[in-house]
Amino acid sequence: MESIEHRGNITYNFSPKQINIQPFNNIKFFDNKFFKLIKDFNLNLLPSNINIRGDLNRRFNKTQYRNSELNTDGVDPIYEKYFSLNKSYSFRWDLFNSMNIDFNVSNNSIIDEPEGELDTQEKLDSMYFNLKRLGRTNNFNQNAQLNYKLPINKIPIFDWVSSNAKYSSRYIWSAGSFQQADTLGNIIENTREYSLNTKLDVSKLYDKIPILKNFNKKYKEKDTIRSIFQSRTFDGIMKLVMSLRSINLTYNVTERTGMAGVIGSPGIFGNNNFYNSPGWNFIFGSQDSEIRRVAAENGWLVKNDYLNNPFIQSRSNNFQFRSTIQPLNSFRIRKH
Repeated sequence: MESIEHRGNITYNFSPKQINIQPFNNIKFFDNKFFKLIKDFNLNLLPSNINIRGDLNRRFNKTQYRNSELNTDGVDPIYEKYFSLNKSYSFRWDLFNSMNIDFNVSNNSIIDEPEGELDTQEKLDSMYFNLKRLGRTNNFNQNAQLNYKLPINKIPIFDWVSSNAKYSSRYIWSAGSFQQADTLGNIIENTREYSLNTKLDVSKLYDKIPILKNFNKKYKEKDTIRSIFQSRTFDGIMKLVMSLRSINLTYNVTERTGMAGVIGSPGIFGNNNFYNSPGWNFIFGSQDSEIRRVAAENGWLVKNDYLNNPFIQSRSNNFQFRSTIQPLNSFRIRKH
């Protein structure tokens, strides 16, 4: 038995010094707390990080069995070969202090080789040709995510409210069975998710109401057994009324579309440049059901009566409510 393995990788990583522009930061007119939203405006001109990586892996196994006469006459060797190229690239950009973008791609490709050993120039030329083309894409996975911290807490009257919004999309291209992709095509699917998370810090709201501010100050004082039993009735009632300390609200929507029988392989950012399929809208999460009609009209799909994979769409909604009730500093209740 003969076994050979070769591995290699190359990585490029770029993390530039941030160039942050704050045009209103030194203008005294905006020092007033009511202009905090304008004063804190900023812009980062360069991405925070760019990463590109390539991994090459080739495994070659040759197994030679013998016949009953303990020689190899009439017994062909068995070859097991695997040659792959994994490419990945990503970047992160903190466009504003309150907003960041994450983008990453993972592409798994197969370098096809002729059967048997590479013992002729013709076989070597065939392998090198496929290698120069960066292989045949087997799986392509692309993710994009946008996070934004809503500036509602920069408005003085709402500084007790914090809210974060997120949008993310995922595009997956999976190759069809080898040597059947031309007749059965490939499979594509996307996922879109958007969510809103809001926290209401009710204890801060109490400080904005004069009649409640003093009681809230007392509330924050450390409880003792003596203070609990010596507190006046009205103070006890107010402590119970103000026991609600925070509320968390989360709303999330997840949508998915899947379609089989697609012709062509993905380009560097997912879109096939020759067919212009499946289009940037689909790649970044569009759930328009008309994509199946557009694909058929533009010749993106194979024409085969044996293709029976259905067009799939799904949607799920999730709402969560959480609150914290704290009648005593040493006693906290979380309700979902």
